[in-house]
Amino acid sequence: MNNKQYNPADMEVIVQSDQVRVVEFLLPPHTPVPEHHHSNTEEICYCLSGELACNIQGQRQCVLKSGERFRFAPGIDHELINEGDSPCRFVLIHGVGEFNFIPSNRSNR
Repeated sequence: MNNKQYNPADMEVIVQSDQVRVVEFLLPPHTPVPEHHHSNTEEICYCLSGELACNIQGQRQCVLKSGERFRFAPGIDHELINEGDSPCRFVLIHGVGEFNFIPSNRSNR
């Protein structure tokens, strides 16, 4: 997906500190979170409703359903995609460490 911006239907910052960030998102159907990485923090994705595909460096790792979670290591390009016809609600937890969002510059993206 070449779009480097994404538009969640809703997002709420639950916790924001120097070391931890927790945000709840509502992602519309057929919407990606573009491929990116975080330099210093692990990202834990916890699906609340709907389904969410988790890819690492363009390779499918899993499709999360309600109550399931997946961890992305720091420094590894990854993306999340709501490929379904219903909205997906999920929580992202970043920490421990300073949060950043760095779009992927892999040549095939």
